[in-house]
Amino acid sequence: STQSTGEISVYNVGHKSMNILKTYICRDIQWSIIDCKLSPDSRFIAYSSWSGNVHLLPFQNNKSSEMYLSLSDHQSYYSAFCAFGVSFSADSKELIAGTNDGRAIIYDLQTGTKAVSIDNAHIADLSAITFSNQTNHIIYSAADDGILKVWDRRILSESHPEPVSVFIGHRHGITWQDSKGDFRYIITNSKDQTIKLWDTRRPSKLSDLKHAQQVFA
Repeated sequence: STQSTGEISVYNVGHKSMNILKTYICRDIQWSIIDCKLSPDSRFIAYSSWSGNVHLLPFQNNKSSEMYLSLSDHQSYYSAFCAFGVSFSADSKELIAGTNDGRAIIYDLQTGTKAVSIDNAHIADLSAITFSNQTNHIIYSAADDGILKVWDRRILSESHPEPVSVFIGHRHGITWQDSKGDFRYIITNSKDQTIKLWDTRRPSKLSDLKHAQQVFA
């Protein structure tokens, strides 16, 4: 759990009890912790706040020190900059962040460097982003523009990034998305007070994307 005081608490949840295992005092907190994720291999906890960094806390190894991934090399017109969503790959080797200026940034955790940047992935706050399954090729991103997009890194051009499919139907921004990891179904939650289940085999027309973006602009 996260708190506005800048603390992250990890709980051991039993059958009839819930005990705190660890509590972290986080750094670089502006206003609040925005997102927090535990890596699949339980080595790290990633968290973001209103700052130009995504922080990595050691979870299993108490001798390791906190690390951070800098977003500050990306020039932004936004005076307040942050990663609204962070997510680990299934093998815990990469971390993806969605920023409030609509970018998706993938980091190689083994080298601590940026692997891929999808600039202008969305025209609004990129609020939810995940890898699709055990491979790290397919990415799902959703934003305050109300659009869910699917990206394939194998054919992605960073200079001219284009999604392989889009899903249009929410009337307001998307706050969360998740998938079964089977390439077939994605679920989204929106500020329009609806939850939608999408069949990835039946995407919206890419030709409708420009009109949808104009509605949210």
